[in-house]
Amino acid sequence: MRKIIFILFIIFMFSRLLHGQEPETSWNPEKKTFELYSQKNWKELIYWSKKAIKEGHDYFYMRMRLAIALYETHNYQRALIHFKKAYEFNSKDPYLLEYLYYANLFSGRRKAALDITGKFPSSLKNKIAKGQIPKFKIAELGLQTVFSDLQTSENLISGIPRDEFGSQLFLNNFTKINLAFNHNISRRFSMFYQYSLLIENRFFFYQDNSTAYYLPNQKLYESQIYLSGNIYLGGDFNLYTSVNYLPGKAPETFSGRGQPYFYAPGFKYNDFTGNLAVVKDFSYFSMGLSATYSHLQLNNYTQEGIFIQLYPLGNLNLYLTGAYQIKQQLVNGQISENGSFYEYKLGFKIFKPLWLELEGTSGDLLYASTRSGSLVYNNPNRVNNTFGGTFLINLNKNNLWLTLSYYYADITSRFYSEGNLPTDINTINYNIHSIFGGLSWNF
Repeated sequence: MRKIIFILFIIFMFSRLLHGQEPETSWNPEKKTFELYSQKNWKELIYWSKKAIKEGHDYFYMRMRLAIALYETHNYQRALIHFKKAYEFNSKDPYLLEYLYYANLFSGRRKAALDITGKFPSSLKNKIAKGQIPKFKIAELGLQTVFSDLQTSENLISGIPRDEFGSQLFLNNFTKINLAFNHNISRRFSMFYQYSLLIENRFFFYQDNSTAYYLPNQKLYESQIYLSGNIYLGGDFNLYTSVNYLPGKAPETFSGRGQPYFYAPGFKYNDFTGNLAVVKDFSYFSMGLSATYSHLQLNNYTQEGIFIQLYPLGNLNLYLTGAYQIKQQLVNGQISENGSFYEYKLGFKIFKPLWLELEGTSGDLLYASTRSGSLVYNNPNRVNNTFGGTFLINLNKNNLWLTLSYYYADITSRFYSEGNLPTDINTINYNIHSIFGGLSWNF
């Protein structure tokens, strides 16, 4: 008898549990969701609103309640889907337009957010649009220092046969200064301007049919003028364009008294790279295609890539990026496959106001460009892998950030023949270490 009573009790409790989870056969979606909205019971509101929409109760206020519930739980990516559905019912509601603005802004879709302000009534423009995204301001001020683990020694060139003519260089260290500006030209079009000065110290070896020269302190000076444009095409499509012009000079180097007996000829170069990318924003992820053309160290290159960025939490507190790039060298107008590489990044919030980004590359980065053309590898030493991390500290509500970074790269130096062609002679691997600190202002 006790077993029967126990079984009946279990069945009763299970039925009560199901009764608490499932709606009654007859229920009022408007009343239920409005009560949950008034109570700010966001998790329950998400469940019941989705249930109501699935059963056919789809209208402006139902979508708004669901979208606001998702917004309040910081799932901005998902909230945007339902705010856009609500927009189809009523495109002039100022309450909705304000939410659309902030949901896009907190999803990192700043151009889409700014575009929405064009639909604002004057009262809402005065409240939000003015001063939120400044027209022109400093974007970055930073200093980077890089050093290698090589020791200055003529032993570095001991593996080069005397009858081989050509040159080889090794990176000792360099310093780079960055200054950048943001410029909003219109709601859908903005520009980014950056100037960098690079001062590089090298070990340089040159050998011809008469003598050989080892120069432990050759300096190279390079300017980098980077222009990037972002055009919002509408429909969650963005077009990105960029040009990076890199004029540089390696000076003539003499050593000795009277008639110089160490000599390396100086040279000037005018490298550049142009990049074009189209990006589509979806819920929880963005995807894009890119194409690049470069003229680096007297040779021409093309590069094509695909990338994806994921937002698992529906916000910027966690994001993952992966990209794959194929590059080719153009020789006498003909394309020959030259290599490929991967890019990856993981970013997350540790605690407010501290974020951490871990990123790296792997593959063949010789004469390649990354980061939308802003980072160009135009050194004849092959970069094989890079990895590092960046701490991002939000200093105030005006998007002022302190950036502290460390990266290392695996480098291969090899002897180049007289015809400027790489060989397998005297192949030496070494690492470089990079430390960067600066201030940046997002807009």
